[in-house]
Amino acid sequence: MYLRDNVVRRSNSVLRTEEYFAARARRADPAKIARILKRVGKGNPPVEGDELPPEFEAKKKSRKQ
Repeated sequence: MYLRDNVVRRSNSVLRTEEYFAARARRADPAKIARILKRVGKGNPPVEGDELPPEFEAKKKSRKQ
């Protein structure tokens, strides 16, 4: 019984965490993120894997228009 309860608790925790990050992502402001990243990364080229996804750039451009 302990094992089953522990699995259920962990599953619920994973679901709550996933919902939390999904909600945070919906509230994200791509323009603000881009401004912060410009400031923080000044003079440092991105390392492999740090590139922004293409859909992020597309969202940023569509908001400016």
